[in-house]
Amino acid sequence: MSRLVHIALVQFDSIINRPKENAARAVSFIEEASKEGAQIVCFPELFSTGYHIDQVGPHLSEVAESLDGATISTLREAAKNNGCYVIAPVALKKETPGIYYNSAVVIGDDGSIIGVYDKHHACFDEGKVYKDGHDIPVFETKYGTIGIMICYDMGFPEIARILTLKGAELIFVPSAWCEQDADMWNIQVPARGLENLVFVAANNRCGTEGETHFFGNSKVVNWRGKVLSESKGDKEEIIHAVVDLDELVSARETIKYLKDRRPESYAVISEA
Repeated sequence: MSRLVHIALVQFDSIINRPKENAARAVSFIEEASKEGAQIVCFPELFSTGYHIDQVGPHLSEVAESLDGATISTLREAAKNNGCYVIAPVALKKETPGIYYNSAVVIGDDGSIIGVYDKHHACFDEGKVYKDGHDIPVFETKYGTIGIMICYDMGFPEIARILTLKGAELIFVPSAWCEQDADMWNIQVPARGLENLVFVAANNRCGTEGETHFFGNSKVVNWRGKVLSESKGDKEEIIHAVVDLDELVSARETIKYLKDRRPESYAVISEA
């Protein structure tokens, strides 16, 4: 038996504060990825607006969008037309005016909105403009159960473990990870896969905003932390990988990290 899923990570260079143009380019990437067989297509953190807090923050009232806004509507149509799931990380506004979230919207291959993950841990100045999320959901797809962490969230092993305990077999990590922390990226991506015996698909921005350079190096790792596919550099490209989620059954029978957990000993983790 096998449960194969074809993943495509779009290593994207956002045009700052131009969501309409970024969404249009995203549609082209979705079409290209689906022609190559992609079943789930993921974009990087805040792909529709760009990341830089000093440049995007003052314009959030203009460029952040609701779930029925132009960007998500465009990507819903693209997902339906191309028969693939899309993970769309955007600056999201909800019911309360003036409150914004660094979010990832999961769109089904029929164009429906399956759900939303709001970034749990604000990094550096992000907390000045984005509100932290509170839920750590998983999402059911026809291929398996997926989870999402956004960038800095990956530095907190608790998030990946909670996703795993909720049933995630494949965790996506849309990111805007800077070049000077590349060493941390290359440790944390495989570590989260091995610790939890899950597949991890980590998609990083490329390009430069202000003095910040996003170095790409998007990659997919297996449950041992082995790199299955990764980008060739810090340019726009699509990274493909086919993973077999049924491998996790034998993996967890052999490496018993999940069975041998001692949660009764871990109370200190949740102490303030």
